[in-house]
Parts: sequence; C-alpha cells; structure tokens
Amino acid sequence: IVAFGICFQLPVLLTLMGKAGLISSSGLKNVRKFAIVGILVLAALVTPPDVITQIILFVVVYGLYEISIFLVARVEKKINEQLASDGYFEDASEDFDDPLMKEFDEKE
Repeated sequence: IVAFGICFQLPVLLTLMGKAGLISSSGLKNVRKFAIVGILVLAALVTPPDVITQIILFVVVYGLYEISIFLVARVEKKINEQLASDGYFEDASEDFDDPLMKEFDEKE
C-alpha cells in the first residue's frame, strides 16, 4: 500500500522538477524505454511476489509517468510564453541591430 501511495507522487515531483528547469518533456520522452524497465523492476521489488499486483503497479506508475510528461510540457509552454512576453526571446520578424555583427559584415 505504501508503494502505491509513494508512486502517486511521481507527477507532482516531475512537474516541480520541470518547473525548476531540471527536466524537460523531450528528455522524459527520450528515456521512456528506460523508464519502462525501471518501473517494471520497481514494481517487482516493492510488491509481493504476486504477478497481478506487479502488473497493476506497473500500469498505474506508467500512466502517471505519461501524465507527468504532459504536465511538464504544459509547464514548459507556460514558461516559454512568459519569457516571450517579457522579451527574452528574439522575434524572428524583427531586425536585430548588433554592432558586433555589423563589423563582421563590413569586413567581407
């Protein structure tokens, strides 16, 4: 029962890590196959030697992992929108006059 309770903290933990910039949704997607193996090993270790319980824990934790990827992507999108509205992202349609780049252009 404790294992099930701890596993439900996965989306909260991963979302907070995404908000802090420690992980990204693309990173979580790239390590999905390793996460599946890790979740299977975790399910085998923390549950009794009953296969049904292991499968139930795997399905629940893997579902929570996928939800975490979705939540981290939403957090990333919100952070990027905030940074863009604050002017941290350069708009491709605007001309950017950089004096250093003008020096390089003049030498050619």
